[in-house]
Amino acid sequence: AFTAELKLKIISVAEEISNRAAGRKYDVDEACIREWRRKKTTLQNANRNRRSFCGPKTGAHPELEAGLAEFIQERRDRGHAVSTEMAQMEALRLARVHGIPFDQFRASRGWFHRFMKRRGFSIRRRTTLCQRLFDAYEEKLLSFQRYVINLRKRHDYLYSQIGNADQTPMYFEMP
Repeated sequence: AFTAELKLKIISVAEEISNRAAGRKYDVDEACIREWRRKKTTLQNANRNRRSFCGPKTGAHPELEAGLAEFIQERRDRGHAVSTEMAQMEALRLARVHGIPFDQFRASRGWFHRFMKRRGFSIRRRTTLCQRLFDAYEEKLLSFQRYVINLRKRHDYLYSQIGNADQTPMYFEMP
């Protein structure tokens, strides 16, 4: 990453000799020098120590992005998944609320991924680690434990003869 001052110096050398020769002298790609020459006026008006001319670190519509970030956070706090499409639809709704014309804001996938990166959100599928337990879970668990205890007593099984085949929760007669 070269500063604007160094880029202008390389441009002046390239104008005197050639892009290729200046590239060899400063160990810079010739295509970079051609690009810098096209942007010469921008470089002259920029801060001398500036290195790049990338876009803003905040979005073009900060109030919309704040509302969308709040929407996503609320949904995730409640344990609900937020799909890309759902967030895009909410962004379009917020754009209408804020009076942003459709030709200025489209809520594309690219915009959405950059928004997620700007806000520090991860794009993920699920927000919980396991499936939700049904309402009568504890009652069903106690019923199953009683059933196993009765079988053990009826057939005189030793505790060493009872084992768990796996660690996956399995619900019998699950609705």
